Amino acid sequence: MIGMQYRISFESNFDMNKIRERVFNNGYKTDDFPNLIFKLYLIKDGLDNKLYAPLYLFESEKGMNKFIFEGYYNNILTSFGWQKIDTLVPLTYNIENIKITKFVLEDVYRIKPCLDLRYPIVEYRKDAIGFISYYDTKTWEQKNYYFYEKRPLLTENGIVFECLHVSQSTK
Repeated sequence: MIGMQYRISFESNFDMNKIRERVFNNGYKTDDFPNLIFKLYLIKDGLDNKLYAPLYLFESEKGMNKFIFEGYYNNILTSFGWQKIDTLVPLTYNIENIKITKFVLEDVYRIKPCLDLRYPIVEYRKDAIGFISYYDTKTWEQKNYYFYEKRPLLTENGIVFECLHVSQSTK
């Protein structure tokens, strides 16, 4: 499995309803995308911090390659310009209830340099309906995403995203 995420930042005066409308009109197009386990259409609509940050998990690199190189990602490029894509390796997850996700809490932790590398600790949150933990070897970060039906409390290292749509394979 392989994950990916890109983050598109907007000015504080950007109307995030444009993104909501875009997802409402187009989000279904990635439902049953080949090799896609899920895509979460995430936004943060803060006063000074506005983001569109879709989060993906693919069964293998084949689905990710198809999405990036066979025209699907071109919609992002033509609308928002060149974006950096973070490549994420899944560590552990429970995505059984992901389809009913309305909010996602992201907690990010640095994996500190050492000479005896061990599995990162994943804090399981009992109030969440599911989660996925990724790690990124380029930045040496552990990224935990917790799924909720109702807005969760913010954590010290966290960002709360609204989830506009969940695309998931039914196969």
